[in-house]
Amino acid sequence: VLDTSLGLPLGKLYRLDAAAARTGRVDAVIDDLIVPNGLAFSPDGKTMYLSDSHASRQTVWAFDYDIDTGTPYNRRVFIDMNAHPGRPDGAAVDADGCYWICGNDAGFVHRFTPDGRLDRSIAIPTS
Repeated sequence: VLDTSLGLPLGKLYRLDAAAARTGRVDAVIDDLIVPNGLAFSPDGKTMYLSDSHASRQTVWAFDYDIDTGTPYNRRVFIDMNAHPGRPDGAAVDADGCYWICGNDAGFVHRFTPDGRLDRSIAIPTS
């Protein structure tokens, strides 16, 4: 049993492609994650977002994304959630390319513009 309170970076994001579906072999395309979450893609599919909800990370990264190979690259910090209420959790991207993410444990949903600026926060009547 994995104890996430230890903060061990054992999490990975895997890619399942046609070859993997035939062979049963999948490849990790991102590792060094503790509690991966918040996976979403820009409307054109060329940017992938991924968060780590662990209290020691609370970060959302953006990646350039190769649609043809399913490969994320050029990892960079998109949002440092330590500056906002709540830990990053589930997420989605709207038609304007804005990234919406739950501020878990704080009762908020936040919307960030494609350049990583907080656009709005909506209080939810629950923590």
